[in-house]
Amino acid sequence: MGWPAPLDRAFLPAQGKPIKTLADARNFLLTLPKSRHKEDEVQAAVEAVLMAAEGRGPVLHATTGVGRVLNSHSGINFRNRPGGPDGKRHNR
Repeated sequence: MGWPAPLDRAFLPAQGKPIKTLADARNFLLTLPKSRHKEDEVQAAVEAVLMAAEGRGPVLHATTGVGRVLNSHSGINFRNRPGGPDGKRHNR
């Protein structure tokens, strides 16, 4: 596949350049603080991006991995968004 291959969707992080290709994903992951490199999401994303670039894995996995890292980095994930899966707010 190679580094110029596009991701299944582009990401626009709050800071930095848009992430549109496997090369952009690699650069994003390499610029993360060293303290984040041991996180499971980061390690999984690095592996998925490398595998996709080498033609050993789907780009979808790389795209998903980058999205998970971005979400964990911003402090937003499905569990702490307002509302549930149906989009409605639930009283707790």
